[in-house]
Amino acid sequence: MTPTVFFSLFQSKFIEGLRQYRKVNNDLPDRVIVFRDGVGDGRLEYTKSTEIPQLESAFRVFGDDYNPKLTVVIVSKRINEKFMHYNSRVRTTMLY
Repeated sequence: MTPTVFFSLFQSKFIEGLRQYRKVNNDLPDRVIVFRDGVGDGRLEYTKSTEIPQLESAFRVFGDDYNPKLTVVIVSKRINEKFMHYNSRVRTTMLY
């Protein structure tokens, strides 16, 4: 599956999710947060220039005046940093 086909499917599911949200809450969200995992360094510009505008265009399905705040969190494929949390009560270390 090409990235374009994948994202087209994602966009349709994104719209479906917004419709379901409206059905349950009788309104659309004021803020949308998208967590995008596994983006390689070579795909960051594509994500910025193509995928984010496609998400924004999905909002127009609900009318030109619907413009929620959009936050996109992108997680790179190669993360070398490790975050540790030490709980002294139970003497455990959690690796995140």
